[in-house]
Amino acid sequence: FGIKGAALASFLSVGLYDTAKIWYVKTKYHTQPFGRKTLYLLLILSAVYGLAIFLPNLSNLYIDVAYKSVLISVLYVLLLYLTKTSEVLNGLIKKYISF
Repeated sequence: FGIKGAALASFLSVGLYDTAKIWYVKTKYHTQPFGRKTLYLLLILSAVYGLAIFLPNLSNLYIDVAYKSVLISVLYVLLLYLTKTSEVLNGLIKKYISF
C-alpha cells in the first residue's frame, strides 16, 4: 500500500488508542472527558481556520508568518474570552488585564 497504507495504519492506531483512552476514563472515573464546551471550541477553531485561509500572503515570508500568527492568535483568544469557553483562560485574562 505504500505511503497511503502507512498513513492509514497511523490513523487507525491513533484512533483506536484515543478511543481506548476515552473508554478507560469513562469506565474508571465515571465521567465524560468531553462536553458542550468542546464542541464550541471545535467550532471556534474551525471558524478561525476558515478565516485564516483567506488572509493575503505577503512577499516577505517572515513578516507574513508573524502577522498571520499574531492575527490568528489574537482572534482565537478573543473569541474564547467572549464566548467564555475556557474558564482557565478567562481567569488568566481577568487576573492580568483589568478592564
